[in-house]
Amino acid sequence: MEQNPVAKVTAAQAELESKRTLPRLLMQGTEAMRSAGVTYLPRFPAESPDGWAARRDCTTLLPGFRDAVDLASSLIFRREVEEGEGVPSDAQEWLDDIDLTGRDVTQFAKEVFQQALTDGIGYILVDYPRVAPGATLATEKAMNARPYLVHIRAEQVLGWRTMQINGKPTLVQFRYKESITVPDGDFGEKVQERIRVVEPGMVSVYILNEKKEWILDAEASGATTMLEVCVVPVYTGRCGVFMGHPPLLDLAWKNVEHWQSSSDQRNILHVARVPILTMIGAEGDVVLGSKSILQLPMGGDAKWTEHSGKAIEAGRQDLLDLKDEMQQMAGKMLDKGNVKTAMEAGVESTQAMSRIQAWALGLNAAMNQAWKLAGKWIKTDLGTIQVNTDMDTSKPD
Repeated sequence: MEQNPVAKVTAAQAELESKRTLPRLLMQGTEAMRSAGVTYLPRFPAESPDGWAARRDCTTLLPGFRDAVDLASSLIFRREVEEGEGVPSDAQEWLDDIDLTGRDVTQFAKEVFQQALTDGIGYILVDYPRVAPGATLATEKAMNARPYLVHIRAEQVLGWRTMQINGKPTLVQFRYKESITVPDGDFGEKVQERIRVVEPGMVSVYILNEKKEWILDAEASGATTMLEVCVVPVYTGRCGVFMGHPPLLDLAWKNVEHWQSSSDQRNILHVARVPILTMIGAEGDVVLGSKSILQLPMGGDAKWTEHSGKAIEAGRQDLLDLKDEMQQMAGKMLDKGNVKTAMEAGVESTQAMSRIQAWALGLNAAMNQAWKLAGKWIKTDLGTIQVNTDMDTSKPD
């Protein structure tokens, strides 16, 4: 049976997703890398499956990639996202629960940024609770209905469409997967996969039926008052409209080199720590122990053969070199720039801007665009919010 086209991933999105697998695994740590199997830790020629599994389970990931992401995040979020100018008093408390799950605007923005830095892009959806048709403003206030932000991860996205409107590409359709927990029987619960298609003035929701077919859920679908698609991209590695390439992918591959070299080093240490009994002239099986006798023929000999240790030192030096290379790569990619004088700070240019600062400015613009769209839902100017964009750590917080 042919799959419902609503569930198809566009070719562009599929290609980008293939490049995001490694950065995501590195963010998840050692267990995720072990679970990836031979993809990033190949078996040696003639190595048995059990031998490889033992080597894998003794290998621990050095979190160089994750440390780089954490560094960039810590510099931006060393200060909380602040309320800017013109935020109405009614909307000020929304910043303490920006997504209706209890997260404040700083926690939300930090999660969005870290995911976007890993994948190259993240998305912010501005949504509004469903209310009965014809509900008055007073009714909506009584329901505590108000706009909120939703973090859409790159891996959830199936595709999108844009059109040239007034000379610029404008989003006219956005498809993504989501999971919700629904009741199952009297006491249980289960996870239900859904696909949401957001279009100007309309949201369509599809669910999987018992035949594994995606069908429209008419009850969950319906018209909206927003005549635009309220999705904002957060770029860190822009490679097209609504497209992002992982900006730290080279660092990710260098981290894999260290992962593999670390595995080699643990393996050779195990070999070196177990000396090999070498016998000259003896035949058959030998049992060694405090109560055993080793019988050798005339002229025979037995001795322990140990590893010279040269390969161990070479492996140790390789790990140190790879660690230094990761730090150098991270330093170049996450260059914080130099502290500027007051005059230099007054004339900012793209060339003088650090990469982290550029990401911070992009995040600030995206958060404010989403906040502005939230205001459009209720036809109110919500003012501005401010993400920290000052990377000069010499200044007091």
